[in-house]
Amino acid sequence: MAGRMTRKGQKTTLSKALKPNSDVQRQDARRGTLKKDFGPSVDVYMSETTKNRLDNLIEKGVFPGEDVSPGTRGRCYALAELINQFYYDAFVRPKTKAGKEIADLYNVIWEKRIVDRCSEDEVANYLNEEGYRYPEIKKDDVVLRNITWSAVDVIKMTHTEDVISLIRAARDVK
Repeated sequence: MAGRMTRKGQKTTLSKALKPNSDVQRQDARRGTLKKDFGPSVDVYMSETTKNRLDNLIEKGVFPGEDVSPGTRGRCYALAELINQFYYDAFVRPKTKAGKEIADLYNVIWEKRIVDRCSEDEVANYLNEEGYRYPEIKKDDVVLRNITWSAVDVIKMTHTEDVISLIRAARDVK
């Protein structure tokens, strides 16, 4: 098997000749993972100032429950979460007792995490003290049950897309 010729007229080895393909394969795998986690790609153009602000939000931990850093994955998560938060504020109007209880829970967690800068453990302790119930979807309905809250439970309730789904699925308190 022959190698490629470099600009200096030297032959490269076969493994060096294949290296661009491995980079392509690595990028394809990365894109596949991002597509699986976030959905198909969408081009987003923004000024450098706006991009820096987005990265600053990520670095400051404004998106609780996610260990993200500035970069493609962090920006994907942050933009999706910002869109869902705006959608929640603008359009989600709970109509059932269960939906209202879930919305109240989400708002309390948001307030404690973002405004008061409490850790997930501190929020869990607060929710336990106040007797907040945990929502779950069971057989196409939402069940609110008493639990001992943990940091993991708090993190699950910080994902706005999931909270919107819970509110929409809520029929009545059980």
